[in-house]
Amino acid sequence: MREEYSVVLLCKVLGVSKSGFYAYIKRPSRKIGKGDREILSLIKRIYNRHQGTYGAKRISKVLKNKGIVVNHKRVARLMKETNLKAKVRRPKTTKESKVQAAGFVYENILKRNFK
Repeated sequence: MREEYSVVLLCKVLGVSKSGFYAYIKRPSRKIGKGDREILSLIKRIYNRHQGTYGAKRISKVLKNKGIVVNHKRVARLMKETNLKAKVRRPKTTKESKVQAAGFVYENILKRNFK
């Protein structure tokens, strides 16, 4: 869109500094190596087998069990580059259990007078 609008206007609309924009353009794009491609295919296979519930740490643990030693940070980077995000589970709490936990009073076994 630089042909239609000025860079200053585009940067202002997108909330990016002009120097940051030019630094991004000059930055070389990262090429995925052969080793990363192989690991990435394994990551995608594990991710899809578990319906997207496994994150970087669990996937790296599965790979380690298969004999492929890879750091969870590398798995996280590869997942981020390919937009793979693990589904976050919601806590399984109900309103009734919270009310019961907050309102429970133990029996006064010692017969003490609390005033």
